Amino acid sequence: MAHPWPSESTGHPYRWRPPAEVNYFVANAKATTATAGTPGTFGPASNGGVNTLAEMTGVTAVPATAWTTGQRVVCNDGTEVHWSSTAWVAGRA
Repeated sequence: MAHPWPSESTGHPYRWRPPAEVNYFVANAKATTATAGTPGTFGPASNGGVNTLAEMTGVTAVPATAWTTGQRVVCNDGTEVHWSSTAWVAGRA
């Protein structure tokens, strides 16, 4: 005898899904690393980047030496930022 309720495979519209806010926090975790490039990338892969230069505190630069000419990462507000070997600085290296 078949079960009277729709199964997962039938795509029932009322099957349980996690609330949107759960996925928001997982997908938008703050970055912990910034890798030099033109532009560079934030890591780990599941992060939401960094919103502003002020929020770069605590983000590890890769490499830790001064970035070379043109290298930068781009914050969510559009600000370009580079690592000077001692601090995060606005603009391209």
